[in-house]
Amino acid sequence: MISILIIAVVLLGTSSGLLCPECHEKCGLGGFMACEPCICNPTCTSDFCSGGRECILVEVHCYEKPCPKLPQCIDVNKTCDSAAMRASNGDLVVCSNDAHQCPEDYRCTVAKASLSICCRDDIKITPKPSDTEVEEPPWGFIPGLQLIPDPTEKDDENPLDKIDEDDLGNCQDCSLPDVCQFISCSNYPKAVCVTDDCTCTSYFIDENEEKVFCEIPPDEDKRDDDELDLTTSITANPEAVSSQNGSETSKVIIRQVLIASCVVFLFIVILLVTCKVIHWKRRSMFRKQQEEQLKPLRIGNNNKMDLA
Repeated sequence: MISILIIAVVLLGTSSGLLCPECHEKCGLGGFMACEPCICNPTCTSDFCSGGRECILVEVHCYEKPCPKLPQCIDVNKTCDSAAMRASNGDLVVCSNDAHQCPEDYRCTVAKASLSICCRDDIKITPKPSDTEVEEPPWGFIPGLQLIPDPTEKDDENPLDKIDEDDLGNCQDCSLPDVCQFISCSNYPKAVCVTDDCTCTSYFIDENEEKVFCEIPPDEDKRDDDELDLTTSITANPEAVSSQNGSETSKVIIRQVLIASCVVFLFIVILLVTCKVIHWKRRSMFRKQQEEQLKPLRIGNNNKMDLA
């Protein structure tokens, strides 16, 4: 009985390792999501992104942990004005606007919907010089943008003095000129630039007053939706994913029970055959011993019959 248990445990352990062998061969190191049918985890390949865009794996929200990482295509040159921050293995560093995850010299920049990366911040603001110092560079000068003060204004006049304090309320005092004066949104020509007076941030809105991302051309929206189809299929119907995993688990359990039953049956058959062979050998030996014992008696009887 102990031998049966040992064989069953060994077979059950090896059968779980051989689960979905076709998926292991097809998917390789990327792993797989499901067995039947075999669905591989998508990976960043050399031809996944086009147009000079870079592929990055982003973890998605799913019903059961751990969640898979799905590839996303972003244009680093359009997202970052300067260099993008990279990890030691060369991958882009993903960040979140809700947390300070970028170093001091970097800022978290939105690359596309729900995806931001750390970009180096080369814009340095020169503080307003004092009255005794020579006004060079001019107040509000930004090296990356080459802003020039309005020639109609006097040198000793601060542009912020023209702002009505009642309009500011309790908001913070913006130390920069309105960014909307020198930025544009080439991918959305009809978009309008607006500035939040409280946060001093500027962004573009379309005719529906919805925020647009100037880095993403309109014709790429369809491709982005196609890339996220797999994410939607994973997150949209968690009950279907759960039922599929439950059915696969049931199949595995049934398969293991059948294997264990076959092992037990085979062992019993071998045991019965062995017992039968041993019994037959013992009977043969017993008959041979009887014949050896009766042989002298038979010879004596034959001699008596000859004398008579």
